[in-house]
Amino acid sequence: MRNSSINPWVKGAARSQVESLEQRTLMSMSAADLEAAGFQAIEWNGQTTYVVPDQWIVRVDGLKGAAKKQLDDADGLFAGAGVGGGFKASKYLGSDGLILVKSNKKGDNFANAKAAMGKVKGFKSVEPDFAVWNDVTPNDTSFNQLWGMNNTGQTGGTADADIDAPEAWNTFTGAGSNVVIGIIDTGINYNHPDLAANVWTNPGEIAGDGKDNDNNGYIDDIHGWDFINNDNDPMDDNGHGTHVSGTIAGVGNNSVGVTGVSWGAKLMGLKFLSAGGSGSTSDAVLALNYATMMKTQHNINLKATNNSWGGGGYLAAMQTALQNNANAGMIFVAAAGNSALDTDVSVSYPQGYPVDNIISVAATDHNDLLASFSNYGDTSVDLGAPGVSVYSSYGSGYASLSGTSMATPHVTGAVALAWAYAPTKTRQQIQAAILAGVDAIPALAGKTVTGGRLNLVKVLANVAPAVPPPSAPTLNVPSVISSSQINLTWTNVTGETEYHIYRSSGGSSFTQVGTVSADVTSYSNTGLSPSTTYTYLVRAYNSGGESGDSNQRSATTLAGVVLNAPGSLQATALSRSQIRLNWSDTSSGEQGFKIERSTNGTTFTQIAMVGANATTYTATGLKRNRTYWFRVRAYNGTQNSGYSSIASTKTLTFNNAMFSSAPIGSDTEPVTLAELEALMT
Repeated sequence: MRNSSINPWVKGAARSQVESLEQRTLMSMSAADLEAAGFQAIEWNGQTTYVVPDQWIVRVDGLKGAAKKQLDDADGLFAGAGVGGGFKASKYLGSDGLILVKSNKKGDNFANAKAAMGKVKGFKSVEPDFAVWNDVTPNDTSFNQLWGMNNTGQTGGTADADIDAPEAWNTFTGAGSNVVIGIIDTGINYNHPDLAANVWTNPGEIAGDGKDNDNNGYIDDIHGWDFINNDNDPMDDNGHGTHVSGTIAGVGNNSVGVTGVSWGAKLMGLKFLSAGGSGSTSDAVLALNYATMMKTQHNINLKATNNSWGGGGYLAAMQTALQNNANAGMIFVAAAGNSALDTDVSVSYPQGYPVDNIISVAATDHNDLLASFSNYGDTSVDLGAPGVSVYSSYGSGYASLSGTSMATPHVTGAVALAWAYAPTKTRQQIQAAILAGVDAIPALAGKTVTGGRLNLVKVLANVAPAVPPPSAPTLNVPSVISSSQINLTWTNVTGETEYHIYRSSGGSSFTQVGTVSADVTSYSNTGLSPSTTYTYLVRAYNSGGESGDSNQRSATTLAGVVLNAPGSLQATALSRSQIRLNWSDTSSGEQGFKIERSTNGTTFTQIAMVGANATTYTATGLKRNRTYWFRVRAYNGTQNSGYSSIASTKTLTFNNAMFSSAPIGSDTEPVTLAELEALMT
């Protein structure tokens, strides 16, 4: 259940409607920190909050097309309304008509923006661009055990006050998963030894070529995007995004550091918070719209986003982005916040939006108590998860941090694990499994919707397929057969009913190109283009769904061979039954030549084949004194050349050998009387 919310200022509305924002501690960001970061304090409905100065989120009907076109058209509308001199469309926010507008007047206020935008044709709404920040409460770094995954009392807490991760991993670890999770945060250290293998790589992009290969509007977005700096490098320069990433999908069973809840989920970096841990809601909207676009338009298996941040007020643009995200079948896991407030009374964003794909997470400690800093709400916060002194990847190493930021990725990891285990489940089914998959604890009774703390064993039991999906196969090095054929082989797995073969080329997304039966571990991909690189992966399948992706393998077809038609074909009669053909070989790469013959100059029949580089052939067994027509073409395993020119000649009526002492044979039989008479005439 979600609280009802407010609207932005909408043209034609009787008044601007706002909802009271609670006075709150600014989580890990003080007022001085926010002001030092360049944000501006404003009074919003009688409360102080912070915004990005001199810019607003605006929606204008009728703007469509590419991002630049929409921005140019918006500036044209501003100029036509007489407001172009003070306001400029600066950024497209990933949805038609939704743009960021800046004023060139320092210290401009919301009232001026509202009045100016109200004159613009097609104007629908204007909202402040609120400041948001991550909600980490740092703690010391001496913790080296993951009590939240498996609490044995090692930190002085209560044994089994944990999510029962090892017990769940006995059923399924998520290794080999193809589930992608968007990390809307400070970025990800994608080189971290405990994360690198699980960092998402865009299959539609060619790294470093400076081109938008997948035509999504972002050049070289290999691991995601940096929305705060508008570049393709979502490297974490704060540590927060790397920390939550480790809890979600730190590589498991690799003898390094920590283990995430899901051992194999792929992590997409959606950086919108700065090195100081702050950012704007406009960039948060853009990051969420990017995630939705990559799922709906580019077939990326994005299942959820992790949102360990909060602050600011209600934005209709964010609610729209969330609704589109929900409609795309994705889950938005959000931190409840660190202000020790009842969010049923004092709404906290983004977890408080009235959209049903949001899971809001409170923090618990190692004694299964509600963390002293954690927000709560009987109808607005869904469940609890470990969030105090959580050890995870940080920078290039590890650290223990506290906050609902740290609780949230436990739940996001559970979403990733459940969806990898039961890939055919819907968003609503996965959410229901998460909310039903809790241990009831007294500290959360009346404080959360479920009254419980996450339990991973129960989550998996709630989504358990009748037959678990098979494990992922391992793809071997492909064999290049020709300019049009590549052969694949892979390791066999157990429990599969068939294998699905997927292919990508030239930066395109993977497309299924073949299916083979159970226990068949090879596939010949034919009909390919010469000199082209193809990338393959294989998934096993049964009634429980597809496995995760195999490893990817690439191969390049051989260069194409262009066969030319043989030249200078000549036909010479040798006898009454033999004609010799001669031609020039104008091709390289042929396997041989095909010889065709006709008795009427129109209908040809193949009579012989000779090997590569041959330039002569003798046709035998012909009838005397008859005209024959011939043509020749080259061939190899995939193609035929064009035909040579047609050459013709008549076999001899008699042979010179008939008048010699040569042995009697097929071509030296006696000359008949009729033949002699024909010669004399």
